[in-house]
Amino acid sequence: MPNKADRLRANAPTLRQMVDGAIGHGGSNTDLTANPAANIEIGFYTLTPKGLIGGKGATQDEWKALGKFLARLEGSIQWLIGDWFLQAEREWGKTYEGADLETGYSKATLKDYAYVARGVELSVRTDQLTFGHHKLLVGMPQDRQVYWIGVAINEGMSISQLRSAIDGAALPVQLEFKFSDEVLEWESIFAKKVVRLRNAIGKKQHLSPDEVRQDAQDIIVFAQRLLQELDNQ
Repeated sequence: MPNKADRLRANAPTLRQMVDGAIGHGGSNTDLTANPAANIEIGFYTLTPKGLIGGKGATQDEWKALGKFLARLEGSIQWLIGDWFLQAEREWGKTYEGADLETGYSKATLKDYAYVARGVELSVRTDQLTFGHHKLLVGMPQDRQVYWIGVAINEGMSISQLRSAIDGAALPVQLEFKFSDEVLEWESIFAKKVVRLRNAIGKKQHLSPDEVRQDAQDIIVFAQRLLQELDNQ
């Protein structure tokens, strides 16, 4: 006969169920004020606005899993609030005036979160870098954002190091030669392939042997074309 711990594990809620339980789902319970405690039940634990309750009967693996969940949540809160506000802005024309009262965050903080969430698409973001890293990429074309994310991850850059690298790359350079339109068009493709290969070599991205071979060959072709243009200057 299963004991209490086994029954708790069997009945552990999904993440969706946890969220629904915290804020309500459907009808009049969708307002956070309907559940002022806003507690979230996760297995043996209860997450409250003031701290963690429970844990008796949990295994070490369950304890570790909760720690990983909390760490990821802490690193995601700026994105979550930014995206949350952008939805209200799109659908209901909501302003920072109302959102600051609902969250307790200042208007300046909400504007900052929304500014970055608006400027860096979900598909581009990575949990391997901080929100502050991403903030430096706002205003760049998406392919450049992808490029700098790859560089920052591979080089283990801090926010200040990434800022310096971007500022340095943005400095105007007087070249004694000009490249053809073909080479300029290939430059962004080349940058993406370099990032892909570096990620694959660093075991941060999975590529098949054929994909690695094709990317390497394309880089060689680009380098050869570049050398030909330099020789013809």
